[in-house]
Amino acid sequence: MMLSLIYSCKKGEIKRIPVKSEWKGKVKTVKTGTDYFYKVHHFDTAGNDTAIYIYGNNNKLITKATYKFDVNNYLLSSESFSTSNNIVYYSNCTYSEDWTERTETYSSSHVAVKYDDRQFVQDTKGNLLAEYVLKGDTKVFMTKNTYDTTSNFLIKTEQFSEGCTITYTNDEHGNPVIAKYDYPKEKKSDTKNIAYVYDSKGNWIEKTEKSDLSNAVIKEKSIIEYY
Repeated sequence: MMLSLIYSCKKGEIKRIPVKSEWKGKVKTVKTGTDYFYKVHHFDTAGNDTAIYIYGNNNKLITKATYKFDVNNYLLSSESFSTSNNIVYYSNCTYSEDWTERTETYSSSHVAVKYDDRQFVQDTKGNLLAEYVLKGDTKVFMTKNTYDTTSNFLIKTEQFSEGCTITYTNDEHGNPVIAKYDYPKEKKSDTKNIAYVYDSKGNWIEKTEKSDLSNAVIKEKSIIEYY
């Protein structure tokens, strides 16, 4: 059974499930990407990602999104705006009784734009285990993640919508240094080798990714502001 977080939660009743963050320490803002495409994340003092701004060429804003959380740091709702079509997108969240399943219901400012609801399943460590698209009473598997039981690092992602399985070899910070992509239906595979430069907190500030299949090299930077 799914419960409305706004009306069902009473102080002291919630079994807090920690949210697993990519970033370490008290992060205030993070700008990640390249010179021609980058994202800026804004975090509150609890570590919640409260706003994301995405920019393209010439620093042009593409999308902005804001997120609201309750006092226990559970996501309540989100609102995003696309500059390409001037449509505002909304989502509202409900949770299962054990708080491990979150269902997001979507709507928009344009009545003709419809989106299927989605469900996210996590474990008690804050790891995202699975993502589903809800089509009426039918749940369609989109993504399944597997984590190492000792390190708690992500080691495999199955993207059912893309027909792809990705396996990871991670460094001591939990970031993948080798990502192997396998597309069984297309009989195609690729390996991406990734190198990082870290700051004193253990967050990456430079990332270089090279594809064996295309020989493409992508270099990204992150600029981090701490509280």
